Amino acid sequence: METVFLNLSRKWRSQNFNQIIGQELAVRILKNSLYRGHYFPVYLFAGQRGCGKTSAARVFAAALNCEQLSNFQKDPKNISVPCLSCVSCKAMLDGKHPDFIEIDAASHTGVDHMRHIIESSSLLPIMGKKRIYLIDEAHMLSKAAFNAALKILEEPPASALFILATTNHHKIIDTVRSRCFQLFFTPIEHKALKKHLHDICAKEAIACDQEGLDIIIRHTQGSVRDALNMLEQVRFSSSIVNKEAVLTLLGHINDQHIVHLVRLTLSGTAMDVLCFLRSIKIEQYAAEFVWQRLMTIVRGLIWIKHGVDPQSFISVDKEIKTIAQQFPLSDLSAILETLYNNEELFLRTPMQHEVLEMILLQLCRKNSTDSDAEGGSSSSALSAVPSETIESDVLSHGIDDDVIDDVQRWENFVKQVMNVQDHLLSSLFKQAAFLAYNIHTKNVSITFAKELILFKDWLEQSRQIWQPLLWSCFTANVSLSVEFITSSTEKNNRIVQPKSAPQFSEKNVNDTVNVIAKPTVMQPYKKKGASFQQKNERVVDVSDESTWKIASMIVRHFPGVITEIRENI
Repeated sequence: METVFLNLSRKWRSQNFNQIIGQELAVRILKNSLYRGHYFPVYLFAGQRGCGKTSAARVFAAALNCEQLSNFQKDPKNISVPCLSCVSCKAMLDGKHPDFIEIDAASHTGVDHMRHIIESSSLLPIMGKKRIYLIDEAHMLSKAAFNAALKILEEPPASALFILATTNHHKIIDTVRSRCFQLFFTPIEHKALKKHLHDICAKEAIACDQEGLDIIIRHTQGSVRDALNMLEQVRFSSSIVNKEAVLTLLGHINDQHIVHLVRLTLSGTAMDVLCFLRSIKIEQYAAEFVWQRLMTIVRGLIWIKHGVDPQSFISVDKEIKTIAQQFPLSDLSAILETLYNNEELFLRTPMQHEVLEMILLQLCRKNSTDSDAEGGSSSSALSAVPSETIESDVLSHGIDDDVIDDVQRWENFVKQVMNVQDHLLSSLFKQAAFLAYNIHTKNVSITFAKELILFKDWLEQSRQIWQPLLWSCFTANVSLSVEFITSSTEKNNRIVQPKSAPQFSEKNVNDTVNVIAKPTVMQPYKKKGASFQQKNERVVDVSDESTWKIASMIVRHFPGVITEIRENI
């Protein structure tokens, strides 16, 4: 007969309570229940993936039908259950116990399957004392299936016991949860999981080092199954499970690079940061992981500044301690705060590497001694440029080859804004008329119709969303000048319209401007047969989210006020 080789996660699945790691409270509760002989009709095991829910349920089921249970209740210190040697325990190990029924709720979601379970639960056990039903991923059951099971879950037959295991207990309806004895399984603590992996490596003759195991544990976030699966992947890709092998498998950046990047951000110039990013080929690494490790390293530096060892989530070396001593707490906090504030934008944009680059440049700009000389800083994203200046530049100079490139840059910027999936912001910039980009003052000039002036403040408030995208399309630290034309007619007259083919003429090389055709102006909505007057508007207080659910959501995403408009028909 051919030998079946099991992967590590199946081979080293817990078979008794002593082998369940990191869940001391849940194990203590289950063992005390066995010792006292007090059992609940329905148990709910909830927790993240790979933290021991299903394994604990199987061990508990084996202990309930173990022949040594009565001896364990008399002498719990010297007798352990399940014994793994009696007929019932061996049947559990072989997966052939007639009184243990394990059901995958993901593939048995309907009410008909639940009715079948209800009917079979009335049967007496064949081998043990209890007929145990383990329903894995119970939150996948339909609402009809839950409702059908309410009565049997509340008052099951004396010989039946139900265990529901789920990774999302919030999806289980309240009427079912209230009938369950709930046990919560937490992610495995770093130290306990590391010891477990180290013991398995020793028994499996897998060469490993401490740093490699640390990275695996941090990446799998307390899941034993995920950690063992990753350990096996590295095992087959390298002769030793070390830091380099794990990082190569994950495609992740080395922490030493992150530490050096933090140092350059704190003390270097924009040129230093860009050269370093190019030297390590930052685009080959996952941008989200670089972002996460940046926050983790800076957080560790802040812990060190407060005299607390961050060894639980980063490996502290000499360079990290030097950075913590060299730079003030305010600078470290500023980096972490900036990363937190821009995290939503970073996760939503498809150009994560570019946004990360712009944020790093923004952080190190204040430390650069020549940033002011280059005119790179801008205190306000919406600076006012007189329209007469723009008009004189357009009328006195022609269009050169750079104009077409600048138009393309603006169009690329609008496309990136549309990818952010902020519909109001996308609609607003699509209606902007691009006037000019001056490479010397690093200024992009655009105009809007008068009707859109209500969005001026909101445009400034959303600067952190569109500014990095603007910088990536033009240049770092470029500012945006906005003007709202007094009327649609005047706007059309003041924007120079290129003909079918743009005409080129000589111009001063120090003035680089651009023109584009007029935009489509968004007209305000008017209901037929109704007239709206501003004096009939009344501001509505929607701060009570329980009463104004939809209105509160709109204000949260689109800052402003909501008014009641009374119609004169």
